[in-house]
Amino acid sequence: MPLAPLNTPAAIGALLTGWNHPRARTSLVMAAASSAVGAAAPAYVVRALNPRLFFSPEPLSEEERRPLLTRWYRVHALRLTASAVALAAIRRARILRLRNL
Repeated sequence: MPLAPLNTPAAIGALLTGWNHPRARTSLVMAAASSAVGAAAPAYVVRALNPRLFFSPEPLSEEERRPLLTRWYRVHALRLTASAVALAAIRRARILRLRNL
């Protein structure tokens, strides 16, 4: 989590650096977009869901807690998927770039 904010600028930097390589461009765009989604998801969880789920003054009823937990797990699944897509895309861009050297 502490390094998550660094991931998106690094992916955008890779996109800008590799923009002149058309074969890798699509993969770099995918990596940057996925990194942005992967960075935004935990921010949403920490600011919108965690306070209501874990720090409310009174315990939540089951009817209140169940939808929040469902959303919490879905957002984390989205974050993990976005991270996997970013990793695969940046790897593909690297392979395509190395083939053109």
